[in-house]
Amino acid sequence: MNLDGLSSLDIEEPIRVKILDNYSLKQIDGLAGLRGVIDLSIISNIELENIDGLSNVTTFTGDVLVHSNVELENINGLQNLQIVEGDLFIYFNESLLNLDALSNLTKVHDDVGISNLNFSINLEALSNVTEINGRLNLTNNNFSTLEGLNNPTIIGDGVNIYGNDNLDDFCALQNTVIEGQYYVQMNQYNPSLEDLSNGNCN
Repeated sequence: MNLDGLSSLDIEEPIRVKILDNYSLKQIDGLAGLRGVIDLSIISNIELENIDGLSNVTTFTGDVLVHSNVELENINGLQNLQIVEGDLFIYFNESLLNLDALSNLTKVHDDVGISNLNFSINLEALSNVTEINGRLNLTNNNFSTLEGLNNPTIIGDGVNIYGNDNLDDFCALQNTVIEGQYYVQMNQYNPSLEDLSNGNCN
C-alpha cells in the first residue's frame, strides 16, 4: 500500500497530516508535493518503513508526533524541521536506528518525549537545540549518555527521566536551567539537581 495516487499534489499552504492505523502502508512518497504541515501525526502504521515523502516540507507548525511505527528505521523526512511550535514525541518506534534527521532542530515550544527506542541511539542529533519550553521526557531507552542535550539554556517545565537502564552520564544538563519538577529515577545513575550543580554528573 502507498500514497502514490497523491503524487500530483503541489500544496504550498500548510495542511494537517494524520497517518494513523494503517496495516500495510510502507511509504508515503506520494506526499512529496507538500510544503507545509500542521500537527503532524504518524501513529501505529505497522509496515511503514520511512517517511521520506515529507522531505520537501519546509514549514512545520503545531505538534510532531511519530510513534508506534514498528518497522520505521529512520525519520529522514523531518530533516527540515527547525522549530516545533507544539510537542515533539517519538515513542515506540522499535526499529528506529537514529535521530539524525533532527539535526536542524533548534527550539521546541512545548514538550519533548523520546521513549522506548530499542537500539543504542544517541541524542547527538539534538545538539542544535537551545530551548525546550515544556517538559523533557526520556523513558525506557538504551542510550548511556545525554550528550547532545548540552545546549538548551532552559528546560521550562521540568524533566522526567526514568527507566533508561544504561544511562549513567547526565553531564550534558550541567549548565541548563531546569524549571519545574525534576524526576530522575530507575536509570543506571540517578543524580539529584544538587549533584549536577556540584559536578557529580556521572
